[in-house]
Amino acid sequence: MGVHIPGLISIIVFYLLILAIGLWAARKTGFKNKNLKIDDVMLANRSIGVFVGCFTMTATWVGGGYINGTTEAVAVSGLVWCQAPLGYALSLVIGGLFFVDKMRSSGFTTMLDPFHWKFGDLMNCLLYIPALTGDVFWSAAILAALGATLKVIMDLNLETAIIISAAIACFYTLLGGLYSVAYTDVIQLICMFIGLMFAKPCRQIAASPPSQPTELLPFVTVSNSATLKVIMDLNLETAIIISAAIACFYTLLGGLYSVAYTDVIQLICMFIGLWLCVPFSMTHDAVSSITRNNSEPWLGELTSDYAANYIDYGLLLIFGGIPWQVYWQRALSAKSVGVSQWLSVLGALGCLIMAAPAVLMGAVAASADWNATSYGYPEIRAEDQTLILPLVMRYLCPEVVTFIGLGAVSAAVMSSTDSSVLSSSCMFSRNVYGVIYTRIFKEKPSEASQIWVMRGAQLVITGLACVMAIQVDSIYELWYLCSDFVYVVLFPQLVCVMYLKKSNSYGSFVAFVLGLFFRLIGGDNALDIPALIKYPW
Repeated sequence: MGVHIPGLISIIVFYLLILAIGLWAARKTGFKNKNLKIDDVMLANRSIGVFVGCFTMTATWVGGGYINGTTEAVAVSGLVWCQAPLGYALSLVIGGLFFVDKMRSSGFTTMLDPFHWKFGDLMNCLLYIPALTGDVFWSAAILAALGATLKVIMDLNLETAIIISAAIACFYTLLGGLYSVAYTDVIQLICMFIGLMFAKPCRQIAASPPSQPTELLPFVTVSNSATLKVIMDLNLETAIIISAAIACFYTLLGGLYSVAYTDVIQLICMFIGLWLCVPFSMTHDAVSSITRNNSEPWLGELTSDYAANYIDYGLLLIFGGIPWQVYWQRALSAKSVGVSQWLSVLGALGCLIMAAPAVLMGAVAASADWNATSYGYPEIRAEDQTLILPLVMRYLCPEVVTFIGLGAVSAAVMSSTDSSVLSSSCMFSRNVYGVIYTRIFKEKPSEASQIWVMRGAQLVITGLACVMAIQVDSIYELWYLCSDFVYVVLFPQLVCVMYLKKSNSYGSFVAFVLGLFFRLIGGDNALDIPALIKYPW
């Protein structure tokens, strides 16, 4: 496709904006302060208020995978199979109503703290494994999608794009912790929302034969590197590396401060970028009216044959979305229990609002005659299905809109890597390193050592996410795998530790082994694990 110069310039501008906000937020952490405490990095000293908190709670799920995946699900399988927006919104509400009060009032700092308190050291460390794999696979899905978009725009290879994006997010999170994450989340949502919604003024003429759904995808999580691939024509590896490097950089410095403040920027960018594209894409000459009749392919169809699958996917999204440290690091960083509960409800509302432009873009993609665009094919090819959102922005919007939309969404998606990196590193530092150190030396580790272990873990986790993003072909498989492990292994344990007084470490261990065993014997295509038992759905 060649380098898309406007997209390249836009990517650079918005990446620098995210990086600048992440580094600025890192100053609130005081990363050079010798008396810095790990709670300051992990939970922003429990000082997140309603404004920043609302943005960063929404950004728990609204990132690259959420937006790109929603568009892909609508375009490929239809709106009826796009379960993620409602499912993840309900997960925030249920978490806020039934779990936040117990966690926040008990003074816990990570999701694993109640397991350590009730089940002991061994189960605490064992339960870190599914939490870690979930975060790594989630981050890998984000990086893979962003890298694919960078590849199209900048002609980079995918590995480079992934690594760059991950490095930036890791860097400002290292410096600022949750502050950096939260503030970039605010910008992320605003940019993404506006950027997607600006695509509507031309006449809709051509009625194309929309592509029919070929498989059941409740929510295909695609992310940062796919966007970079479309914009910059990079190879996927290069795009992944770029994205990972940026996210890792500010996260290293700022911790949760950097994560929270970049969340602000992240959501602003998404908001602007998405809504900027909607009117122009809907009225492009190659797009037929999405409201022409009620049998439009983008609406999808649910038959009784797939009812069990539908319910299964829905439960996975709702209850599998609760036991994630990316949610709990935000819920536990709020100023009070009441604020945390309100943030969960407002975050759920934000998830639904942010899905609207992505759904419209999916409907546009399904209703477009792609042969009438410079894309050159009558419909989206199977290998390009993960690129549907950036392809709509590039081929169905004017240059100026493409410039803003692709850049805003790409930068926002990149910064959504930071919270997963921070969450796993925090749990490792406190719940693994801290426990092992205390066991060996009979005293608690110093605050400084925990902070440095956490930062080292961020680098390792970012590297693991890059490797997974580069090696695994299917982004959907990555997302499904991480959600499945968390849902099957962690959610039942969380319910028991919160509500069953008689639960103990022996029962926890048996539940862990059985849950993991029955999930693994079901096989997994992404990891080439053969199925010993073929479940009905």
